[in-house]
Amino acid sequence: MANRSRQNDDILWKMLNAELGVEEIHEVQEYLRGKSPFFDMGYGALTIEPYDGHEGRNRIYRVRHEEFGEEQISRAALQSLLHDLLHYRRKQKRLMPTHLN
Repeated sequence: MANRSRQNDDILWKMLNAELGVEEIHEVQEYLRGKSPFFDMGYGALTIEPYDGHEGRNRIYRVRHEEFGEEQISRAALQSLLHDLLHYRRKQKRLMPTHLN
């Protein structure tokens, strides 16, 4: 069972990593935290949308990507994945050269 979960995370990581930059991550995070009433559901080949009728913490989201397919993810798991992706983006930015010679 753990391997299946890890595979889902890897697929979801690929989906989100392919399309979301820092600004987009912040936008979705604000929505998930209840600090913004909406977010842009489409980011290039990626779509994130509420999947069920639940509200708040129990909501499930459908994440679709034209290349990687479709997965469902809980609000908490999506928040965690976005948090990790944001740290990854910040690390990438620190490793990038500030100027080219």
